Amino acid sequence: MRFVTPFVASRGLASELWRDMDKMFNDFTVALPTTEESYAVASEVVEADEHFILSLDMPGLKKEDIKIELHGNTLTVSGERKRERENTDQTQNVIRAEKFFGAFKRSYTLPVSIEDTKIVAHYKDGVLEVFLPKAQSAQPRKIEVQSGKT
Repeated sequence: MRFVTPFVASRGLASELWRDMDKMFNDFTVALPTTEESYAVASEVVEADEHFILSLDMPGLKKEDIKIELHGNTLTVSGERKRERENTDQTQNVIRAEKFFGAFKRSYTLPVSIEDTKIVAHYKDGVLEVFLPKAQSAQPRKIEVQSGKT
């Protein structure tokens, strides 16, 4: 006598369903901007007692294409990544494009005053790091507790 297990048949259906879903997601092409339009660069801001460090990922940019401005307590980083095609053969078509091109602009509001004459920026290997020293008045200081009356 043979026993029928309802789960045996469903395992085949389930694995087929998973296979189809995997195929759908593997074949899925995300519609990303491929023309020259604006985009946002990834960034990170780190705060220490005496300074901030702003780090931005900007692969493919030249340092001449990056502009940094400080107005009051707002730091703005802007630039443009230009499309540079190596091959100008008109018979070739781009099948998939996920690279970002165009202008970008990011503004950061800093919560304290910055020593604007001491700001330093370095660009290396596609990463921009901006060192923003805090003004002396914005840095934490220790206050000694004294005994007696004021």
